[in-house]
Amino acid sequence: MTNNQLKASLLGQAPIILQSNIRDMCCRSERFQNFFDQHLLLMKPVLTEGIRGMMESIFMSDEEYQVYLRKLQEDNRELGSTFLLKIPELTANDVLQLNQNLYMHLMRTVAQLLETELGSSINKPDIIERLYLTFSTSDHSFLQGYLQLKDKQVFDLHHQKISLIGQMAAGMAHEIRNPLTSIKGFIHLIMEQMNKETLGKEDLKFYLEVCEEQMNSLESVVSNFLSLARNKSKQAPAEVFTLQSVMERLNVLAQFYALEKSVFFTYQLPESEIELYGSPSDLEQICLNIIRNAMDAVSTGGHGKVHVEAIYKEEQKVIHLVIQDNGQGMSSDMLSKIWNPFFTTKETGTGLGLAISRQLIEDMGGTIDIGSIEGEGTEVTITLPVKD
Repeated sequence: MTNNQLKASLLGQAPIILQSNIRDMCCRSERFQNFFDQHLLLMKPVLTEGIRGMMESIFMSDEEYQVYLRKLQEDNRELGSTFLLKIPELTANDVLQLNQNLYMHLMRTVAQLLETELGSSINKPDIIERLYLTFSTSDHSFLQGYLQLKDKQVFDLHHQKISLIGQMAAGMAHEIRNPLTSIKGFIHLIMEQMNKETLGKEDLKFYLEVCEEQMNSLESVVSNFLSLARNKSKQAPAEVFTLQSVMERLNVLAQFYALEKSVFFTYQLPESEIELYGSPSDLEQICLNIIRNAMDAVSTGGHGKVHVEAIYKEEQKVIHLVIQDNGQGMSSDMLSKIWNPFFTTKETGTGLGLAISRQLIEDMGGTIDIGSIEGEGTEVTITLPVKD
């Protein structure tokens, strides 16, 4: 048999070797059966071409073979990365089993063919040695590419987790700071009036009630963060409450922050009393978060304005809480990312406040929408069902 005839016989065995390998692996476990059912179209042409390349390498000159080996290393490193990207469930153990089984079928088929076609007296160690070196190079470089990308993915995932933990910690501090700022402000107000001996009993009672409410908000914030971290919502006890009662408390807190930021704050309510069903403390925290964000976005120096208006839609049985500011606004690109976890437009922000707010609003059966024009301002609309 000539070299060309032997080469043709070996190349003709490539599909058979691959099919035997696949059949063998599928018999081992249902997992591999499912694996090949999903990815055979991707793997078959690549593996067949790889086997044919190994067969052809047997007949190359030494110089041609060295060039082939270098290219094989480069190609298979890239192939290892590509397979991991396209088949993310592929594990290192899977790769080892597949390659080991393929090598066994390859060597067995070649040895049998050489025995049959050339006779048992033919000295064939050079052929077997070259085939072994070729397969080892292919196997090693494929694993190298696979493991390099796998290591990078693990490192990136670890880095991402560390980053998220830091962002969550910063977010917790950010959300806790809101009620703490209010409590601190009223404590200073109490101390100032006590020093001036102008603090009345009723005023003290009112200030302490506000502080107590803010302490309850702190507890709610912690619970909400735990719910967000677990990717599920933990609703506060629902009750019937009036929008007016929430807005009156909110006005006291917002005016204090507006004074600190030199921002003009106003609000407008319907003449008739509006009853809602849900958590008044949650709604207060949601609105306070958004109002604070609005005040942070507007210019200082007395020109910044934040306005809250409640619009009752009797036919739809909903109330629209519209929070407007004349701040810097957002670009369309920024607006498209506003609901992405941890996206923020502020240097000290974390992007968690809106995520929590939206979750709480949805718990109450409502929605939240944000519109913004860069350079003109932002409008946030909270829509909530009104109690029948």
